[in-house]
Amino acid sequence: CACCGFPHLFVPGGLEGMINAFSDLETDAAAKEINAARASPWPPDTRDQIWSDRLLLRFKMKKEMRAYREFLEGVVRGG
Repeated sequence: CACCGFPHLFVPGGLEGMINAFSDLETDAAAKEINAARASPWPPDTRDQIWSDRLLLRFKMKKEMRAYREFLEGVVRGG
């Protein structure tokens, strides 16, 4: 859980399960993510946490892309 600092432990299938659960990653992209994670020099616990955070950040940013675009267009037009 987040209180103990190991939220990635509760993801079914571990890091691979999380990568495969993201619908924006096609099969080849998911395989590349998994292979890149496996090749990382970090210890498994650290690697899984960093990769999980990276995936969650990317997912959140993609969901909010429209708001970022509208904000930027407003700033450019208004500036």
